[in-house]
This record gives sequence, C-alpha cells and structure tokens, in this order.
Amino acid sequence: MAQQKKIDAMTTKKDSRFQDLLKITINSTAYFMLAYIVFIVLINFIALLMAKVFYGTQGTLYHYGFDLNNGNFSWSLESVVLIFFIGVFVALLAAVYFQILYKSIRKVTMHYKLFFLWFYLIAYTVFLGDIIFGTFLNYMPGAFFNYMFLPIPVRIIIGIVALALLYIIGVKSARNVMISLNIYLQKASAAEVRPYLAAQILFPFIVGNILIFALKIPYQAKFQYIDTFVLLTMAIIIVAVFVKSMSMDSIKFNRHHDSFKLKRWPIILAILAILLFRFGLGLGLSI
Repeated sequence: MAQQKKIDAMTTKKDSRFQDLLKITINSTAYFMLAYIVFIVLINFIALLMAKVFYGTQGTLYHYGFDLNNGNFSWSLESVVLIFFIGVFVALLAAVYFQILYKSIRKVTMHYKLFFLWFYLIAYTVFLGDIIFGTFLNYMPGAFFNYMFLPIPVRIIIGIVALALLYIIGVKSARNVMISLNIYLQKASAAEVRPYLAAQILFPFIVGNILIFALKIPYQAKFQYIDTFVLLTMAIIIVAVFVKSMSMDSIKFNRHHDSFKLKRWPIILAILAILLFRFGLGLGLSI
C-alpha cells in the first residue's frame, strides 16, 4: 500500500512537471512567433522601401518574402547594396539594440521580456545566416559578394567567421537565457534546470520553425528553402547556450517560490499575428 502511494506520488509529480514544462514552451513559442513576424516583416518592408524610394520600383510584400516588379529596372552594385544588404544591416542593428534592451530588463519577472530575447536572437541568426548562405549562393548579401567578385577562399573565410560568431553569441547569451527563467523559478542551477532551459529555448525553436514552414505553404521552396535553412542556423546558438550553461553557477532569483502560469495575452497576440501574417500578407501588400 505504501509502495503504491509512493508510485502515485511520483506519477503525480511527473505529470505536474510535464504540465509546467508545457506551459513554459507554449509561452515562449508565442513570443518566438511574435518576434519572428515583427522582425521579418520589418526587414522585408525596408528592402521594398529602398527599391521604391531610390529606384521607383514597386514591390509586393508576402508572408513568404517579397517580389520586385523589375520592369525596365537594371541591377547595379548600388541597387544590390541598397535593396538586399541594407535590410541585413538593419537586422544587425536591431540585434544589438534589442540585446542591450533585454539586458537592461532581464532581471524583471515580467514575461514580455521574452519578446526582446527572441527578437535579438532571431536578428543575429538572420544576419549571420544570410551571410553564411550568401557566401556560396546568390542570396541576400550573396548578390553583393557576386558583384564584388569575391574569390571563393575569401567567401569561405567569411562563412566560417559567421558560423563562429553564431556560437559566440550563444555563449554570450547563456546567462540571458538562464535569467529569463526567473519568470517561473526561484532558483536556477545548470544541473537541475536543463529541462526548463529546453522548454524555454529549444522546444519553442523547434515548434516555431515548424509553424513558420507550415505558414509558407505552398511557397516553402520560393527561395530554394534557403530562408528556412537560415533560421535553422539558430541551432548553433542554442547548442552554445546549453554548453555554456553547464559551466555556470546557480542563479537565485527574486522569487519566494516557483510559479508556472500560462500567459493568455501573448498567446492571443501570437495567434492574431499569425492570422494577419498568413492571410493578410498572403494576398500581398503592394509598396
């Protein structure tokens, strides 16, 4: 009888922990999707704006990217830089800004800070991921590299540096991610917190990428899946976060006890953003 009660208690504890991890994953996934949609619409809009303002070329913004109505427009080094590289450069500026912003508020226990965390991680990923794939393909900064006739050895070096920077960003972001758990936990130690860390950053990354891929149906291959692979390079950042977290000390938060709650508003906002993104931009927004 005592043994059965012990088994029941262990089962209840496992179920409770699973529910806690599920709440963390859902909350963080909502902010991942919000950050991605805001970011990707912003940089694509900037690219179209550059084409419109400087070259009078109209374009259409879609949920899967953008199209330019070239007409009599002819490409030059200047136009390639303005249309394709400026958006990537804005991604870098946004990454730095939101990283600083997140660091200034990371100790607060409000859940909205996850938006800033995901925004800067996504921005760094897109910036460096575009460079990685652009070193070999005519994609975003790759068009600039082609116009500059950069030799293959130089491109390889640039790609390797971009890969290394992704890992370094992950290492530098490990503490930011650990501290983000103060939304839920009283204390975080690397040895005990790994499941919560996975729920906060790994699972939302996986679920978010699946959702984004599904949202692009039937245009996933519009850019030969390169945009999908670019976002997947965030896996390097996440691996670095887990590796670094294993060598970190315990972090005690300003909480009296653990608290796991499903956040209603970010979930609602994420659903609305997804619907607007898919069905609003699915029709196209001419600029």
